[in-house]
Amino acid sequence: MKSYVEQTLAPNEHIKARANFNWTYNFGSWFFFLLGLLPVVAFAVAGLVSRMPFAEYAVGLWISVAGGVLGIILLVSHYIVLWTTEIVVTSFRFVYKTGLISRKSNEVSLNKIEEISMSQSILGRMFGYGELIIRGTGVGVIELPSLDNPVQLRRDIEEAKANLRQEGRSDFNAEAQQFDPQQGQQMDRQPAPRAMRQPQQRQPQMRQQPQQGQLHGQGQAPRRAQPRRQAVVPTQKRGGLFRGRKK
Repeated sequence: MKSYVEQTLAPNEHIKARANFNWTYNFGSWFFFLLGLLPVVAFAVAGLVSRMPFAEYAVGLWISVAGGVLGIILLVSHYIVLWTTEIVVTSFRFVYKTGLISRKSNEVSLNKIEEISMSQSILGRMFGYGELIIRGTGVGVIELPSLDNPVQLRRDIEEAKANLRQEGRSDFNAEAQQFDPQQGQQMDRQPAPRAMRQPQQRQPQMRQQPQQGQLHGQGQAPRRAQPRRQAVVPTQKRGGLFRGRKK
């Protein structure tokens, strides 16, 4: 059966690295399991060796059995978490998936990872485990549990990011090489198809004013307006003489 990451791989996407848990991550569950199992073994051996009646140590035996069952439950649940947790770096993204029945997945594209922080204590340096915190655009903060060799996981993420940038540049250069500038100039010089041609707008023609010679016929000068004649009205003056006045 394919894992969650293998089922969600995109075309041309492949897995670069997988993170594993350090052996110290199982220490707590194994401790409680043995803590509950040892009293069961102790009561069983003591009853067989001493040949004591079962009624005398039955109460202690049942209490130790209950503790052993609790330790088994804790151990099994811990390993279910280990088996269903996937921390994977692909060629395009980083995936942190948890859960068996109810799944929870935190995914971020490699080109959107802004910061990777590592926390490693003294014991972590000694036994080779540590915690990583990934901050990315759109996903916030992804906190990872104690992992084995966190420095190597961080290096794998940085290498995947560098390869993704390099592939992007290679694709851009390939597209640039496929473009022919001469062919592009020839395409620009070709006339546009008839359907793409726009109709030419006709400019309105201005009506020409007739010239001075054409207003009254060819070769004829325009007539000048003659001054209006004033009528003379006779008036009577002293001495019997009439003089006219202009009206």
